[in-house]
Amino acid sequence: MRMLESQVVMACREKPSLEELVAAQANFLSQDEQKYCLTLTPRVAHDFLSGRQLLRSCFLGSFVTPDTNYRVQYVDGRPVVVTDAATYFCSLSHSAHFVACVIHPTTRMGIDVEEFSTRAHEFTKYIATPAEAALFQKDFSNHTIPTILWSIKEAAYKADKHQRNVTDYCILSYSNSRVIVSNKLSGAVFTLILTVSQEATLAYVIS
Repeated sequence: MRMLESQVVMACREKPSLEELVAAQANFLSQDEQKYCLTLTPRVAHDFLSGRQLLRSCFLGSFVTPDTNYRVQYVDGRPVVVTDAATYFCSLSHSAHFVACVIHPTTRMGIDVEEFSTRAHEFTKYIATPAEAALFQKDFSNHTIPTILWSIKEAAYKADKHQRNVTDYCILSYSNSRVIVSNKLSGAVFTLILTVSQEATLAYVIS
C-alpha cells in the first residue's frame, strides 16, 4: 500500500524475508551501514533492513530522481533523509510481519503499524480513556480497539517535537479514517490517517 497526500509519501507492506534483504542490501545500504548491520541480532537486522529498503523506495522517485545520493541521519533520536540540497523528515515502524514508512519534506512525521494481539489490552487502560475508545466502537470491535488506540497515540508521539510520554496524547475525534489528536501539555494538534485490516492497524500523521 502506498499513498501520497499533501506531500506526504507513505508505504506499508509485508516484510521480505531476512535472507532476501541480506542478499539485496548492497542496493540500499552504504558500506558503513552494511558493517553496522553485522553487529545486530537477526530480529533487529530484519527490522533495520526492511525499513531502509522501504525508505529508499519511498524517497527515490517521489522527492528526488532515482540517481540522487542521500544518507540517513538521526536528529533528536528520529531519522531524517539528507541530500546535498535538502533534509526530509521520515518515520519508520515495524511489527512482526509488516514495515511502514512515511516521509515529508518540511514536517516531522510519525507512523505506527501494530498487529492485533491481546498485548495491547494489558496497557490500554493506562494510555486511553473510555471516551476515546467509544469514538471507534461504531466501526471496530472491542477486540481491535485497544491496538488501534495504541497505534494512533504512538504515531502522534513520534511526530511531536514536544514529546514526553504517549499518555500525554488525547484523541479528540474520528471520522472517515481521519483522527484528530492533541498533546494535552503543549496544545499541539495532529491529523492522522487510520487504516485497519484484518491483521493490523496503521496510523500516520499527515499534518
